[in-house]
Amino acid sequence: MLNFLLALTLSASAGAPPFLFKTSDAGGLCPHGPCSSVVVVQSDGSYVWTGLQGALMRKGKLPPATLKAIAAALSKTDFKAVKSRPFTELCPTAYDGNERTYSFHTKRGEEVLPSCKYALDKDLPLFKLVDKAVADVFSAGPEGKPTGP
Repeated sequence: MLNFLLALTLSASAGAPPFLFKTSDAGGLCPHGPCSSVVVVQSDGSYVWTGLQGALMRKGKLPPATLKAIAAALSKTDFKAVKSRPFTELCPTAYDGNERTYSFHTKRGEEVLPSCKYALDKDLPLFKLVDKAVADVFSAGPEGKPTGP
């Protein structure tokens, strides 16, 4: 029975579409060690936010307009140019700050952008939109809907 359930779970997850984007925040000091937070957004806009040790913080769905804007910005982003500028400062995790790693699923595969490896231009539309969407996830009400306008 256990093998059947495991096979069923694996086959269901194997057909699942890859995420659209993911942010992973690490660093800072929480009561039980380093802080961590992960937001994974699927291509349909559904998201899961997990916190320290993978604890579920919230599930919900991004508004269609937000999802459409992020998808458009993602398709126009030149990741080679984004990765061309190395991060040369002291990573904020060294002084109780955090590092955000952005992961994007593109037609060419997954693009992973740690903020302490690349000097990310936060004025690029993709980063502005993703950071805003993640902030909305963090501030969403109990139903997973943003509380702001």
